[in-house]
Amino acid sequence: MPTDSMSSHTPEAFAAVALVHYAAVYRAAQHLTRDPSTAQDLVQDTYLRAYRFFHRFQPGTHARAWLFTILRHTHINGYRKRSRHPVWVEVAQAESLGAESPPAPAGRSQGPSRRG
Repeated sequence: MPTDSMSSHTPEAFAAVALVHYAAVYRAAQHLTRDPSTAQDLVQDTYLRAYRFFHRFQPGTHARAWLFTILRHTHINGYRKRSRHPVWVEVAQAESLGAESPPAPAGRSQGPSRRG
């Protein structure tokens, strides 16, 4: 027989607690990412994690702050993951970039003049 604490962690309870903050979470994600498409992905990941760990949410606490914490951690983890992986460039692109590099600035043929 389910108890009150178990019944408070149903999908309906999650929807009632978390989805009312969707607009605020999306605005914060846009602020973090500066890109609407990336913000949507971040919000989706945030709500997926929130749903997976909803059993850890304590009813009566601030759901909005809980969601914003998940959003922030998800963003930071994604940033760290992206920064660990190098950007792959095709050889043809690298060669074309090298060919288009500006010439080195003309330097002095002699060292700096000394007054003496």
